[in-house]
Amino acid sequence: MTTRRLVNEAGARSTSFGRFAEVCGILAGASGLLYAMAFVVLQNMLLGGLFLMLGGLLTIAALLAVYDITVPERARRTVR
Repeated sequence: MTTRRLVNEAGARSTSFGRFAEVCGILAGASGLLYAMAFVVLQNMLLGGLFLMLGGLLTIAALLAVYDITVPERARRTVR
């Protein structure tokens, strides 16, 4: 079974992951707005909880991309 590498020669993640993280970041922001509307305006706890959970899950990919951009290659090698 062949696995595709997500890391290029420079150590940075591929552009497809970067694009995915961008979309996740935008959707996380939209989820935050929808959470505020569901919690304050609609006063629906089920929708509020759903949007809160969705925002947290989408934020993971966005923060991984930020980590990948900001942490130098040398620091990555010491962590792994």
